[in-house]
Amino acid sequence: MRLRQPPDLKLSPWFRSRRIGAVLLCLAAAGVAAQDKAVQTASAACDPAQAHLLCLNEKAAAAETALEHSLKQLNDLMPPERSEQLQARQRDWAQRRDRECTPMGKSASDGNALAQAALCRSKMAIQRTELLESLLPSTQQPPKDGLDCADAQKGTLACLKQQQATIEYGVHMLYISMALDMPEFQAQRFHAEQKRWLEEREQSCKLNGYVHEKEDQVICQFRMGLERVKAYRQDWQPLIKAGAKP
Repeated sequence: MRLRQPPDLKLSPWFRSRRIGAVLLCLAAAGVAAQDKAVQTASAACDPAQAHLLCLNEKAAAAETALEHSLKQLNDLMPPERSEQLQARQRDWAQRRDRECTPMGKSASDGNALAQAALCRSKMAIQRTELLESLLPSTQQPPKDGLDCADAQKGTLACLKQQQATIEYGVHMLYISMALDMPEFQAQRFHAEQKRWLEEREQSCKLNGYVHEKEDQVICQFRMGLERVKAYRQDWQPLIKAGAKP
């Protein structure tokens, strides 16, 4: 079988910018495991015997505890200027949560309004935690040779895997850097799109034992990674430069 090699690519200066390089150095220095199970308190699962509102408030409190844990994990990896930026984004999020989850024109004793407020706090905390966890560094380091393969390896599966792993690492690091530069509401939209893209890549590049062989899968992942970088530059980078608002 004649292997199809993806096109040669030289990373642009933007892709290799010092700003992104700084993020790589500070984030890749530590591989962070999944969120500590200890933070998942027993109150996350409500006792049916409890009052409904009390149960919802306990769930909201548990979600916010998990959020604080993820925030600390990420904050511990940041240089001072990034840490300040992250804290500012978190304050923006807290203000939006209070604004969106505060019952308006309702009595302080309105049980339905209070229940909706608790549900709103839980939902927003869970979404924020998911976003912060997506900004944690990958434990996989990029291949030291990057996109360059030895002449004897060019066109082989090993070379294709090396190139794909380089692109995948770059896509993730760019995602982290750009999400940190966005207003918190914009970053939430960016994360939602990133999730959809990852799911699409998983489906599009799936091995099926007949049409897609291993080489085809790696090339598929490589090409979708390049398309994702292009989307970052064309669709999202201009918003950051323009100081996009929610």
